[in-house]
Amino acid sequence: SLAQSGRIKNKINDEQLKVILKQVIPTKREFNIRRKG
Repeated sequence: SLAQSGRIKNKINDEQLKVILKQVIPTKREFNIRRKG
């Protein structure tokens, strides 16, 4: 049961990281473009 719960937590973390990266990376690109512009 411990291994299963650990795997589930890892999967949730991966999904959260992917969502966060998708939200953070575009904002950084926009900031870089705004700074250059």
